[in-house]
Amino acid sequence: MAKVTPSNRKGKDTVIVKTQYDKIRSPQQAYRWWNTRASKDRYQQILETFSYIKQNQQYRFRQAGIYARMYGNMPLFNIGGSTISRFSAPNNLPIDRPTMNVIQSCIDTKVSRLSQDRPSPVFLTDNADYKQRTLAKQMNSFISGELYQVKAYQLGEAVLRDADIFGTGCLKIYKSVDNKVGVERVLETELFVDVNDGLYGDPRQLYHARLVDRGVLEEIFPEYRSEIAKAENAYPDQSGDAQKTIADQVMVVEAWHLPSSPEADDGMHSIVCSAGEIFQEKYTKKKFPFVFLQSNPRPLGFWGQGVPERLMGTQVEINKLLMTISQSINLVGVPRVFVEDGSKVVKAHINNQIGAIVTYRGTKPQYEVAPCVPVEIYAQLQRLIDYAYNQEGVGALMATGQKPAGLNSGEAQRTYEDIQSDRFAALQKRYSNMYVDLSYQIIDHAIEIAEETGKYQTVFPDRKSTRLNSSHG
Repeated sequence: MAKVTPSNRKGKDTVIVKTQYDKIRSPQQAYRWWNTRASKDRYQQILETFSYIKQNQQYRFRQAGIYARMYGNMPLFNIGGSTISRFSAPNNLPIDRPTMNVIQSCIDTKVSRLSQDRPSPVFLTDNADYKQRTLAKQMNSFISGELYQVKAYQLGEAVLRDADIFGTGCLKIYKSVDNKVGVERVLETELFVDVNDGLYGDPRQLYHARLVDRGVLEEIFPEYRSEIAKAENAYPDQSGDAQKTIADQVMVVEAWHLPSSPEADDGMHSIVCSAGEIFQEKYTKKKFPFVFLQSNPRPLGFWGQGVPERLMGTQVEINKLLMTISQSINLVGVPRVFVEDGSKVVKAHINNQIGAIVTYRGTKPQYEVAPCVPVEIYAQLQRLIDYAYNQEGVGALMATGQKPAGLNSGEAQRTYEDIQSDRFAALQKRYSNMYVDLSYQIIDHAIEIAEETGKYQTVFPDRKSTRLNSSHG
């Protein structure tokens, strides 16, 4: 809107119209929060940057809500400030409708098959002396104990399922309050990466937003109790139902900026809430404290592609055919009795009793069931189901736990298993590499804790019992 400013020059009224505001700094200059020294300015810039990215990526929340609904018929709530609860509203579909969820069947089959493996990184030596071999053996025990302590394999199964549903699964590695390495599952809707920054899959900035209990946050950062007490209450989304709660939670945004080079001093890690910054430190690592698993990486972009995105059209068509078949059978495919008008037939005799006697005079009543569904519809339905399984490399026999007919010998069954495993070789490799990356992250965090506290202990399972492994800084 134009800004009108009246002025008086030599008795004349002059109107000055300003149609353009002063030039605003570019976002690259306005949002360089990692170079800002003042904590107050930095936390405001982080929140502005987070809000800007979140507002431009609302489509991610809508897509995630649809994918979660297609997998488990359950809505997905996010903490990005977008109303996703509408996906939980009652729909007009009958509760007794027939279902054939090939998306859930494919995902559960892949997760069940791939999560059977328990990848464990091994430290090896080459022409090493006794001390180095002993150290490698201790490291193997240490990493086995840490994977056991953080429940890495249970979390890995959940991350694999997230990757198949949403396209990307994620684990976050952090330092717990008891000076241990902690690992937790993070939904991709809680993470934010600028589209251009993550175009080639290697972003320099990452934002993690989540709801945290106010009391827990005050115990973690006791020196910032006053700021945390002033923080606004936060809810999963903006719907009215989300605010019907007794929980006292605040929105916490954790931001990272990687160093631009090994010698650069612009790496930063900061945690902010709506009332101010509650933590900040220089960040010198080359990677974010996250481990990602993508079901199917895209040619460009940071986020992967999941099974619901690939099978959405097929699943919708299967649902339509099932509804058509159900409605046709209910409408036409029921027995009907044709009685000639004027015949002496007692209608009460036409019932479901065994051995019932039906008396009539004149034309005999006729029982008929009209053909209701053409065979082509059944053939198309089966064809779509087979297409969905074949597209994901999950055979219908594999999904139902059956073996092909005639496959009786052990050698034939092993060959068949190898052929099926080749279809998931790329995903299996990414799944195994996830544990390698997780082990590196655990070791880095354990070293930091040992340097701060002077020691680090873990418990690892043995063949006969569990043992305590201590490492001193």
